[in-house]
Amino acid sequence: MRPKITLIMVTTADGVIANDEHADSFTWNSAEDKKHFRELSRQIGTVILGSTTFRAAGGASLKDRLNIVLTSQPDRFDKHENAIFMKGTPQDVIAVLMERGITHAALIGGANVNRQFLEAGLVDELVLTLEPRLFGSGLRISDGSSFDIPMQLTAMEQLNDRGTLLLTYTLHTTNDTQQS
Repeated sequence: MRPKITLIMVTTADGVIANDEHADSFTWNSAEDKKHFRELSRQIGTVILGSTTFRAAGGASLKDRLNIVLTSQPDRFDKHENAIFMKGTPQDVIAVLMERGITHAALIGGANVNRQFLEAGLVDELVLTLEPRLFGSGLRISDGSSFDIPMQLTAMEQLNDRGTLLLTYTLHTTNDTQQS
C-alpha cells in the first residue's frame, strides 16, 4: 500500500503561506499552530519538504522526525543524522518511503513541492491552520498550478481566542485509493 501523505500548512485568511519565496511561516503563525505542527509531525514521524523550506527553517532538520528534503542539488547539503537529501519526483519519494516501511508522511512545503505532490494525486489529507490575518500577496499553498481537487471537511477546531482555525480535509483525487 502507498503511504498516506498528509499536507500540513498554515495560511493567512487570504491563503498566503509566506510573503515571498525566502520567507517562512515561523515568524507569524500562532503559538497554538506551532504546538500543533510540532505534535502532529512528531506523531507522523516523517516530513517531506523542499530545500527552500529547509533553508527557511534555518538549515537544520526537524528533531525526532525523519526529514526527506527534495532538492536539485543534494550534494550541497551537510549530512544530518535524520535527513535524506534527494533529487527526484514525488513518486521517487513514495518509493523511498515504501523501501523504509513508512506508512505515513507529512508534506510540509513549500509551494513547489506541494504543487508536485498535488498534481501527482498523492496527497490524501490536508491539515490547514487558518490564521486570522491578511498579507495581500505572497506564496500560496501550491503556486504555479491549476487543478480542481474536491475535498471533504472531516474536522474543525478553534485553537485560540483570536480565531485561529484548524481544519482537516480528506482530498478526493484520481488516486483516491492507496496504491499497492
